[in-house]
Amino acid sequence: RGLPPRPGAAAPVPRRRRWRLVGRDGLDGVAHDVGENAGGLFAVGVDKTDITVGTSGLVSKYVDDFVRAQGSVYETYTGSLAWSRNTLNRGMFADRGASQSLSVDFAWPGSDLTYYRFNYNNQVYLPISGRWVGRLHGSLGWGEGYGDTPVLPFYKNYFAGGFGSVRGYR
Repeated sequence: RGLPPRPGAAAPVPRRRRWRLVGRDGLDGVAHDVGENAGGLFAVGVDKTDITVGTSGLVSKYVDDFVRAQGSVYETYTGSLAWSRNTLNRGMFADRGASQSLSVDFAWPGSDLTYYRFNYNNQVYLPISGRWVGRLHGSLGWGEGYGDTPVLPFYKNYFAGGFGSVRGYR
């Protein structure tokens, strides 16, 4: 098995694993490769959250109202379904190709909080001239609470812009 092939013999072709165990954002699950460029994921997990609201008066009204209505300790059974496709020519410093992903993250009924979030991400690299490359990218997301949770938990909100920018709002 570990020896090189005999001269003139065909080299063994490695078999690619189609299913594998994965961990993602505190979730454990299975991933499945669909062809060379696409794959899917199903994962489940438990999220235990304990929120401590300070008394300094610096807490936003939105957070304070959420904690008053929903409590401050939650045990949430979570799930995630995802699909992705990647045709980039390189993992880093790509100069052509595209990648996209679609996912739904949710809290199962019976959790302390129940919600869902849909996410779509896309990027396309386009060669312009010589070493110049253009990149188009975008993200879309939607989430809401359901059941006894009337709104999306504030710590699952979306951002309007980049890192450290304004939280999503209604």
